[in-house]
Amino acid sequence: MPVIGIPPLHLVLHDRNGEAAVVEWVGESRHVYDNPIGVATNSPPFDWHLKNLRNYLNQCAMDVPALAINGRTIAPLGEGTGMLGLPGDFTPPSRFVRAVASSANARTPDSVDQAVNAAMHLLSSFDIAKGVVRDPAPEGVTSAAGAELGDYTCYRSVSELGTSPAYTVLTYNDAVQRRIALRDIDLADGPMRAHPTVPQPPVPTIF
Repeated sequence: MPVIGIPPLHLVLHDRNGEAAVVEWVGESRHVYDNPIGVATNSPPFDWHLKNLRNYLNQCAMDVPALAINGRTIAPLGEGTGMLGLPGDFTPPSRFVRAVASSANARTPDSVDQAVNAAMHLLSSFDIAKGVVRDPAPEGVTSAAGAELGDYTCYRSVSELGTSPAYTVLTYNDAVQRRIALRDIDLADGPMRAHPTVPQPPVPTIF
């Protein structure tokens, strides 16, 4: 690409059998990794993230018990003590660790609908609201325009890789889940066509 050369891309691949791989371009070379944990974020490279997981081997879904010290009982302050110390910031390394801990401990769904709903809940912990992660305004940019600079979560999407592939999408300005089935889209050759982002009613949630 002009100016920046080869961008540091991170391509995550999944198949219907649960296998996953990560393909990265670092510098001038391509690296391909098996991804048995199924999680990936951007920088640093994938193999660095795997090594960094060694710093979080104590993370567990089970709450820790009270501790007795010299006859005094030290009890936890509340729920969630098994994940005490789990990084909560928005940097790629912290997001990677949080994604591994969350996905590894989430209950296995009984259906596709439950799986999509569970994935959406897991992804919600990575949402970035506008203004929470900001970039400094470069020289020549007005303060009003600079206030809009920074990262935020444009959308969340969950892919269904079964015999009827589909995407469930939730956008920043519409917190309702919408499902788009690929079989409903005309994929025949011809001129470029646009498909609406929300072609179907919201996905119902059953309590």
